[in-house]
Formats: sequence, structure tokens, C-alpha cells
Amino acid sequence: MDIVQTTGNAAIEMSGTTHATFNGFNILQETSAKEGGIYFKKDGIGGHFLNGTVTDNVDDAYGALHSASADASSDTVDATNTSFENVIINSDGSNDGIVGTSDTTLTNKVTSGTNNTIN
Repeated sequence: MDIVQTTGNAAIEMSGTTHATFNGFNILQETSAKEGGIYFKKDGIGGHFLNGTVTDNVDDAYGALHSASADASSDTVDATNTSFENVIINSDGSNDGIVGTSDTTLTNKVTSGTNNTIN
């Protein structure tokens, strides 16, 4: 699955209490109005990401992975139901590519997963 984001907000927006699995993906973020490459929207979101690349080419505060809690401050990504394996996160350089209210949790999940890279 290849997604090239040239208009709109997020390339993939995850909301509700989903824990979808994405296997074999390339996301190229060329523009973003406010949500980043993969957007973990609000509370209780998780997901399993295998064999993919997320490239953030936008010089903004939203990153390749972006999270936002309902109260705009708590860490709400479902860490139990979130994993990364063979995933490359490429950033534009203004941040590590992982931003938002759950940035620490998401960074830990990427770095503790198997064969992941943050550039």
C-alpha cells in the first residue's frame, strides 16, 4: 500500500478504539494541514505496523507519527495494542518524526520493536 499525501490532513487517521494492522506500507507526507502521516486521534488508539516506511517531508509540528488526546495533555495511545516491526520513520529534521501527547510512548514502541529505524 502506497499513500502519497498531497492535500488534506493525515495520510492515515485512526480514531475510536481501533487497533488495526498495517502490513507493507509506504507513506510519503508531502503536505499536512494539521495531523501528520499517521494520526492517533484522541484516546485509546493502537495499531500494529509491519514492514513499512513513513516519511515526513513537511516542516511542521505534526511529524510522521502524531498523537492527540481528548484533553490535549494526557498520554493516551494504547501501548498494549501498539507495535512496530521493520518500520522506518523518516523526519524532515525539525523533530524526530514522532510528536504529540503520546510522543514518548510511540517513540518507545518504535525503538523497542524489531528492526525499526528513526531517521
